Amino acid sequence: MDMLTRSVLSTIGGTLASSMAAAWLARMRTGHAGRGLNCTAHWLHGNRAAETEGIDWSHTGTGFATNTAAPWCWPALYTRALGKKPGYMRILVVPLATGPVAALVA
Repeated sequence: MDMLTRSVLSTIGGTLASSMAAAWLARMRTGHAGRGLNCTAHWLHGNRAAETEGIDWSHTGTGFATNTAAPWCWPALYTRALGKKPGYMRILVVPLATGPVAALVA
């Protein structure tokens, strides 16, 4: 199996596992499974996304898409920032810089 196929399969598997875990935990804590995925749609709908109890395309679909895209976007950003042949300083600075970027996006 080549690297791209492995990446796609692991992303799909990870997305399904994390989505099911989020739904299960949300159901245990709030009684509504949809909240687990709806809350990751906060970037589009604001904080009220986490209060949405039902399952719909606007909140749940966006949350699932966000969970699916994140494993691809963040490594791509990190790899691009590192460059092809990073020196020691870049290896130290890039991880420190990507954390605040993630905090701003979230």
